[in-house]
Amino acid sequence: MSRFWRAKFAALIIALAAPLAPAESPAKQVAITIDDLPLGGGDGGPCDFQSVRRMTKRLLEPFVAQRIPLTGFVNEGRCRDMTPQELRNVLDMWLDAGADLGNHTYSHADLSRTPVAQFEAEITRGETVTRAALASRGRQLRYFRHPYLHTGLDMETRRAIESFLAARGYRVAPVTLDNADYMFAAVYGSALGRGDRDMVERVTQAYVPYLESIVAFFEDRSREVAAHAFPQILLLHASRLNAEFMSVCSKCCGLAVTSS
Repeated sequence: MSRFWRAKFAALIIALAAPLAPAESPAKQVAITIDDLPLGGGDGGPCDFQSVRRMTKRLLEPFVAQRIPLTGFVNEGRCRDMTPQELRNVLDMWLDAGADLGNHTYSHADLSRTPVAQFEAEITRGETVTRAALASRGRQLRYFRHPYLHTGLDMETRRAIESFLAARGYRVAPVTLDNADYMFAAVYGSALGRGDRDMVERVTQAYVPYLESIVAFFEDRSREVAAHAFPQILLLHASRLNAEFMSVCSKCCGLAVTSS
């Protein structure tokens, strides 16, 4: 994989994560969020504890080194090859890195296809290990993100789930910089599995320019709608693709950011 493109990705993430500058400055402020913990986002790779642990370590390296704040959203039932204790160990890695954790349902259930009562069960089943991990550090489980960002096909469903979430102390975490990194991750993971180095390189070369275009597109739309720039929320996924790109962040170009 080209070091140039990994360094470009590193510079992009670090620049986006920089704390908000004084009001007269045009600097960006972006909250970085990562969905589908412990491993998902189209990756399709091995979901055993040791494999996920290695991926997580690489993914989190720049966030630790640069003290970049982030929030990870957990699907506790995503890796069936891991025990609850192994999942807890992985979530502790995120907390050790300074991350916050949120609920993303147990199995990444789609509210557009799931009855309200079943979706409520997905929420409660998906918080057991995560809530305990946070509680051990004197923290609370505060955030929920809908899988696929689907909030219901009608207002009755949406309001029922919002009421259920509020009663359990959740705030819904929105997204303003959405993208299809999971599609890149799926192609990348498949290419790794079959040893297709040409395809791995194609994904590598296309990924960073794509993300840059996404940021530019949504920032332009933000100005069109609100007539000014405002803080954004970026969505990425826990995948080997993002872990590989992140792995050079802590070493690239002498860039540094402090937590806001």
